[in-house]
Amino acid sequence: MPRQPRLDISGLLHHVIVRGIERGVIFCDDTDRRDFLDRFSSLLTETGTECLAWALIPNHFHLLLRPGETSLSSFMRRLLTGYAVTYNRRHERSGHLFQNRYKSIVCEEDVYLLELIRYIHLNPLRAKLVPDIEKLDSYLWCGHAELMGRRPGTGLVQDTVLALFGEKLGNARRAYRQFIEDGIGKHSELSGGGLRRSQELFNRGRKNSVAEARNLFCYCGVQILRNSGAEVGCYLGVGPSSVTRSVRKGKQLLGAGADVKVKEFIEQMLKQ
Repeated sequence: MPRQPRLDISGLLHHVIVRGIERGVIFCDDTDRRDFLDRFSSLLTETGTECLAWALIPNHFHLLLRPGETSLSSFMRRLLTGYAVTYNRRHERSGHLFQNRYKSIVCEEDVYLLELIRYIHLNPLRAKLVPDIEKLDSYLWCGHAELMGRRPGTGLVQDTVLALFGEKLGNARRAYRQFIEDGIGKHSELSGGGLRRSQELFNRGRKNSVAEARNLFCYCGVQILRNSGAEVGCYLGVGPSSVTRSVRKGKQLLGAGADVKVKEFIEQMLKQ
């Protein structure tokens, strides 16, 4: 089955996850991490791409990006190719460095922005690269320390992020840190890189609406994954009756052979 096309549109928020091939290490030391961030920072400035969160883990990394005029695919191609060439030369290796193509999940900004920022910035703690939030505050390889004013900037749009927590810098920074701390130990619906992939289901063109994505998601959750309407509704913040209506509309959107189409899509996504 061919890969589904990406929604690569200016202004859309993307959660990008890149893993090493066979989940191997892609950052061996601080020199690797500095080289990656130097490239990343330069590209953000050059392309007008906004970064709202980032975290480097030894065998993968997370980015929360909002592309400008330069497409996400172009941005990522330049970032990954340049870094891989330098990494291979420096470590005297050859071949692919990254696993398949990067994962890019389009996100509903109003719903998921804060949760995504928290999910990404808690990654070093979940990976046990730091023991607690106090160490995370100054951990150099995560955007959290940047927002806390503990490391030089990489291009992360600090003003945009902190403005979500307050007008004055000090108050906003304290509220942001409390928000991050409140997420420690909590189960996240974003684990495994997942957001609602329904926004990519059978791309019907660039005018695909949030309502259609919600209908497709409900159909998939209830009819294919066999969740109850109440469970899906709790996840979306709507009642079971709304889910029932969305399931019906989702089936209409998919047309004949809906079950087969969705099952094929899920199988394809799991292979990525």
